[in-house]
Amino acid sequence: MLKVQGKLIVNEQGQKVVLKGYNVGNWMMMENFMLGFPGEEEEFRSAVKKYAGQEKYDYFFDRFLDYFLGEKDIAFMKEIGVNCIRVPFNYRHFESDNEPYKYNQKAMDQLDRLVNLCKKYGIYVILDLHAVQGYQSVCWHCDNNGKPARLFTHATERDRFYKLWVYLAEHYKNEDIIAGYDVINEPDAVTDEAEDMLNQIYREVTAAIRSVDPNHIIFIAGNCYNKHFDKLEAPFAENLAYTCHYYLDACTSTPMRYPGEFGNITYDRNLIEHQMNSLDEFMRKYDVPCWVGEFGVRLNYVGFSDDRLRAFGDQLDCICKREHHYSIWSYKDIGYLSTVTVKPDSPWMEFANDIIELKKKYFVDKNFRVNEDWGMTSLLDLKNPNGMNDVYGKVKEAVVDAMKTALATELAEMLGKKFAGLNEEKLDRLAASFAFENCTIDEKRLEVIKKYGCLEV
Repeated sequence: MLKVQGKLIVNEQGQKVVLKGYNVGNWMMMENFMLGFPGEEEEFRSAVKKYAGQEKYDYFFDRFLDYFLGEKDIAFMKEIGVNCIRVPFNYRHFESDNEPYKYNQKAMDQLDRLVNLCKKYGIYVILDLHAVQGYQSVCWHCDNNGKPARLFTHATERDRFYKLWVYLAEHYKNEDIIAGYDVINEPDAVTDEAEDMLNQIYREVTAAIRSVDPNHIIFIAGNCYNKHFDKLEAPFAENLAYTCHYYLDACTSTPMRYPGEFGNITYDRNLIEHQMNSLDEFMRKYDVPCWVGEFGVRLNYVGFSDDRLRAFGDQLDCICKREHHYSIWSYKDIGYLSTVTVKPDSPWMEFANDIIELKKKYFVDKNFRVNEDWGMTSLLDLKNPNGMNDVYGKVKEAVVDAMKTALATELAEMLGKKFAGLNEEKLDRLAASFAFENCTIDEKRLEVIKKYGCLEV
């Protein structure tokens, strides 16, 4: 079983192990822009159940889980040198809000299936509770559409969170292919009280896990979406590692030349080193392992792919030269951030294409910024041209988020209705679009990962 030894992670023979690989996002934690549905996962699922009924709902989503990650996927990752995957999951797979503390065996069976495949191919697994009971932020990536993050304010939510980890840790306490537990993905504690509570949560969830599993590594995330560590307590227990996320603007949100200037900032290798110094300062200070749990490159900006791949290569090279552990976001999607891509002419893409186009038209996905086609600047200036000043940006963002949420709800209903008339054969064809043999490999992206990612083939 792996364990922490100073800044290293070592195996039972005391040999250094550097964990390198992918996140398998979209499997047990679905994200709208990466799969093509509108709204949050729960909203999409609810719409399918509403119009297709429970039986068809169960059939489609069960088949989706079977197809999305299979033996061919794990064999491919082993072939290219991956030695670890991070498995994001939504608490809703295991526990219903209507029946707290009652855990779903079918979800555990799916997780066991993946763990057993990884064990067969010698690939470590890190379990990542990506969407937490009560929400750890207001964002879509914890299956939230802007509601308050109750994890920091409601003891009942925290108790459910601790108990779910106890359930999982009890189940996997003797499984040595499990590298560890990433207990909260991207928490965002925005007040002093919430920051104090985040430290308390880390102590309490660690104690809860340790009550049944004294062995596995526990990964602690920085605040503000795994970026800030200045308010975290010093390491408080044995066998802790720390995880940051590093989404470089030149790889993700902004179309720009690389190396190059944008917004009075020079984007180059020096900037990457500087930003990495800030992210891993806590780990260097306390001599603990650093795991870059998420980073990646979006290639959907026409004309900028080569620049973005150069930036991604520099980012990977920086991480590897520091011997940090890493998980690239992500392994498989519909063509944004992943090495394995659903084909454009697949049954799923043809089925969802009209909704995907409407999402693009109205900038529905919240990680895609609205441009001035919506005329928000003019609208708000007309309402109060002299009074917005420093709050203008906050008001604009709030209005935009509300409009996106309303549009997503309507589009989710539209997509849900499309499921209503499908029989099991058609539902199976939709789900099978995500099977490895029905997907394509992004060879340019893979070439960069092989060149700079220090994968052992």
